[in-house]
Amino acid sequence: MARSLSLNDLDVVDVGRTSLRRGKGRCSTGSLTLSLELDVFASFSAEMGELVNRKEPAPSNTNNLLQRFNELGLYGRSWERSELKKALFRLLDDESGSEIVFIDGPSGIGKTALANSIHSEVTAQNGIFVVGKHDPILRERPYSAISEACQQLCKAVKRRMNSESESLLQKRLNTKLNDLEISLLHNLVGETKELMTLSETFFVNIDDIRGTVRKQVMQKAFQKFIRIVCSFFPPVVIVLDDLQWADFPSLDLFLNLVLDKNHNNLMIIGCYRSDQVNPSGNLCRT
Repeated sequence: MARSLSLNDLDVVDVGRTSLRRGKGRCSTGSLTLSLELDVFASFSAEMGELVNRKEPAPSNTNNLLQRFNELGLYGRSWERSELKKALFRLLDDESGSEIVFIDGPSGIGKTALANSIHSEVTAQNGIFVVGKHDPILRERPYSAISEACQQLCKAVKRRMNSESESLLQKRLNTKLNDLEISLLHNLVGETKELMTLSETFFVNIDDIRGTVRKQVMQKAFQKFIRIVCSFFPPVVIVLDDLQWADFPSLDLFLNLVLDKNHNNLMIIGCYRSDQVNPSGNLCRT
């Protein structure tokens, strides 16, 4: 089922939500489109300009003004924040599914701030919140953003686990992932070496694994790794920022994560600049 709303008072262009059910699992997707309230921004800019240009000591309300300016990206976003929290709590209520939310809008409008606004709710539930950011400079390096997110995931796991639970996680990972998958993950995400080990009999040169085979193995490895970590730390929220700059393998992996009915306790938030999406680029092609 899909629905669309137009909320002019919140200056939201379009909001859509689709719910897909596959057997026991559920994958829910939604989208939030943000637009900037220019009069509000102009007001804050004027106040900040006065503060910067004044010669006498800064007024006592300077810290409050800076705080308000930093929160500009969330100004008037109470409805969107509420929808994002609803998606999170749907995930918490139904641990057999996953949630996927897309946030789009022009550059600087507050997409990342909106995505980060549920960080405290995730940690309050003993979950893990991580962010991977795509960079146009790294576009030729596949999986850079998801690798960054997985680096943070590994560090969070190490901080949170005691020796007994870490041993259980390591055993599960080494059982479910084969040596080639582990080796490819080690190559991209060095932090995984502390959670997974290769067997002593593995001597394959991963540089010899190329093309479609490497891509398939790499994506299976990421899917298995994230799925297992999610089973230990529900919920896991992964923010993938600046999708307009994502390489095609990363977007293909993103799509596979979205469609994987075996993922539980996982929420993915994808952010992209709607004014910088190339109609013939990777994001539209995916």
